[in-house]
Amino acid sequence: MTTYSRTGKVVALLSAFNSAATIAEAMRSVANIVDEIRVYDGRLEGYRCTCGIDHDNSCDTTRDKVHGFWTSLDRITIAYKELPTMGELAKRNIMFDELSLGDTALVIEDDEIFYGDRTELRQFAVAPEVFGTFKAARMPVFGLGASDDSYVRVHVKTPGLRYVNYEHLDSEWEDEEGRLTNAQITKFDEARLAHLNGAGAGR
Repeated sequence: MTTYSRTGKVVALLSAFNSAATIAEAMRSVANIVDEIRVYDGRLEGYRCTCGIDHDNSCDTTRDKVHGFWTSLDRITIAYKELPTMGELAKRNIMFDELSLGDTALVIEDDEIFYGDRTELRQFAVAPEVFGTFKAARMPVFGLGASDDSYVRVHVKTPGLRYVNYEHLDSEWEDEEGRLTNAQITKFDEARLAHLNGAGAGR
């Protein structure tokens, strides 16, 4: 296995659609630990918007909430990008494609909050001598009906990083070296994601 150089930059990748009720809280939960938040607003294929029209992007005040939160900060960059309707796999891979090699991505939904020991995430991003060959990190997701399971939510951007399978909460990843194995995934003891109420599916 290869040891991967880290840039030390942590980017929150936040998938959103009609997220006005929860997105500010989701962004707030990561604002003090990441260098950049990138919000990708786009409806997922098969999701019917509650307004009755199958448009590509949020029809509530999601964009305003993002920009309002943005103006309240001066330490980090917040980017907002609208995407056409597509499958979740394609949306996630666009997020990965736009990372720089060696960046650390924290994948978070518009109705989730990050909590726990934030030093673990920072160590993962800047200390390859500690984490060595690890390309990704697991953390528990609470409140999603599967609290006993752990999911890979932190990735180092390596060449060709992409999702290759996504079914509900079961994901698989690969890069130019092949599929990520368990030996390449570490575990954060104190990093957690919790589920907020208020956002619908299809984000």
